[in-house]
Order: sequence, then C-alpha cells, then structure tokens
Amino acid sequence: MSREDERIDTSKYEGHQPAPWRWVRPIETWFLYAEQGNHSDLNHERGGIWLPDTFCRLGKGLDPTHTDLKSTYDLIADAPEILAELKRCYEEIDRLHDREINTLREMHRLTHSPE
Repeated sequence: MSREDERIDTSKYEGHQPAPWRWVRPIETWFLYAEQGNHSDLNHERGGIWLPDTFCRLGKGLDPTHTDLKSTYDLIADAPEILAELKRCYEEIDRLHDREINTLREMHRLTHSPE
C-alpha cells in the first residue's frame, strides 16, 4: 500500500471557508461563522440580522458551549487549522522520505561502484 492510499485526500477540502471559524448566536440559533469568509452566496439573513459568511446552522436546542458537546463543536470550529497542520505533516513526511531514498541511493552507489 502506498503512502497516498493511507492518507486523507485533502484535495476534497480545497476552497473551504478560511479560518478562523467561530460559533456565534446573534438570535436564538447558533451559526458557524468564518471571519474571513469566501462564499458570499452562503450568507444568511435572519430576523433583520445579516451574518456574513455563515455556513452552518445548528438545529434548535443545540448549543456548542454545552459541556457535554463542547469538544465536538470545538473540533468542528478548529477544522481549518487541523487541516493545515495535516498538510504540513504530509509535506514533512514526503521530505523525509525523499531524503531517506536519496541517502539509500548514495549508499548503494558508494558500496557498488567499481574502484
């Protein structure tokens, strides 16, 4: 199995709302809000309140600050930072792998070259 087969395909997340994300509650319902939003077509207008670049609305009665669910909602809000870190880790793994391959090739060349 190749490294790519074991990895999450991060390309499916290209174009996502940029970080930071945060939960806001301007009315009775909680929304996930992207402060640096890039999808104006996802704007919502509720009760005369305009929420720029909200893209997730929790169902009535759900609360991202509730202690039993907070870690799940924090994970959702931190998704852009987690994705960026995953991509950085993949790049580092690739860099280390390439360095290892180059070292092995050099070792092979030195041990198998005619004198």
